[in-house]
Amino acid sequence: QKKLNKALLYAEQSKLLAPYNRTFNDVYVSLLDGDGQYKRAAETYALLLEKYPDDEDLYLDCAYFNSKNGKPDLAIKLYNNLEKRQGIQATTSLRKFKMYKRMNKGKKAIFELEKLMEAFPFEANYVLKLANYYVATAEQDKAKVYFQKTLDIEPTNSEANLAMIDFFLQNGDTSSYLNALLAVFENPKQGFKSKIKSLESLVIALTEGQLNPYIVSIQNLSHKLVQVYPKNGQANILNGEVYFYDKKYAKALEYFKVALNSQQNNLQLWKRTLECQRLTNNKAELVKYATTLIDLYPGQACSHYYKGIAWLYQTNYIKAVEALKLSKDIAFDDKDLTAASWRYLAWAYHRMHQSENTQKAFAASFDLLADNEETIYFYALTSIENKKDIDKSLQLVKGVIAKQPDNIQIRTIHGRLLYQQGAFKLAEQTWQYALQIGG
Repeated sequence: QKKLNKALLYAEQSKLLAPYNRTFNDVYVSLLDGDGQYKRAAETYALLLEKYPDDEDLYLDCAYFNSKNGKPDLAIKLYNNLEKRQGIQATTSLRKFKMYKRMNKGKKAIFELEKLMEAFPFEANYVLKLANYYVATAEQDKAKVYFQKTLDIEPTNSEANLAMIDFFLQNGDTSSYLNALLAVFENPKQGFKSKIKSLESLVIALTEGQLNPYIVSIQNLSHKLVQVYPKNGQANILNGEVYFYDKKYAKALEYFKVALNSQQNNLQLWKRTLECQRLTNNKAELVKYATTLIDLYPGQACSHYYKGIAWLYQTNYIKAVEALKLSKDIAFDDKDLTAASWRYLAWAYHRMHQSENTQKAFAASFDLLADNEETIYFYALTSIENKKDIDKSLQLVKGVIAKQPDNIQIRTIHGRLLYQQGAFKLAEQTWQYALQIGG
């Protein structure tokens, strides 16, 4: 404080030598500002303004210190005088807008923004400020109007789009919500984290069956995110998840593999990747990835499960049985994985011509998941190859068709069962239908 007082003394002495020197006065005012003497600062600039009435910066400086001194009316008077000299300017109007807001003079605050909107009709920022003002005053209907006007001027404005998204969510307008979100996703200036958060919520809702009618729109969003962030692991995972849910496993696999480049320690991602390889019968890749997975996660049931499938692909049935037994034992509390392990064990035993073990393994799998279409498919396949239990397999297959009439794999095996029974015409019709639906 002593140093400040000393500096003020020297500045006052300098002013006495040159009372209207702008530099000396600016130094003096900065010291007054630091000492909280806003009234003297305003008075200093007021005297300068009398001497230099054409210096527009002095109007702003004098108004600023009047405002800090608690004299907003004097500050606004100065801004109005400046506006008469230079016309409508953003700096002046926005300062008045803020002051009127603090003074709770809403109509005058709005008028300042309306003047800017009229003077600069293609500037979205002023419209957006008015929209946010109405949000702050809880006038949601008016806010929505001006957020939309912002988008009319600047369709990709991320703040306005996010605001409209909230309105659409509140009103349950999912279609408009997704369209607005797409504009946000296309904007590289919009933060990545907010995009990821939005998409994660959508993917979760989709996989829970809540947004099935909007799957194409959600695919557009996830694809757009990958276009903007092509190497980002999380973006590729979410895109893959949407395709996985849509049963487009080959497409999902593309994105999961990209994500693995940056997320080697993501076990769920490894499981998704190998499952896509299994479902697309991508044997060579599954063998390769299963080896890496078991090296990374030797204690995980899924590692032994996929390694067992890999051994099956390589026709090493003994090692397949060893791996799949480990898988089912480790996964005892995972019903789906245990049932799947028993299913592939049954197939391995079948290939080893161990009929009793085959039947026991199928029975264990059916005990866990009685209507699983993959287990039924494998069971039907062994029935055809063994030429026994065809009637039982037909009944099981028909049960799946009743629930999943467009299951190509089940339709195909159904045709083989009918053929095995000598029902060649019915088999032909079944296969023709399978072809029609994409088989």
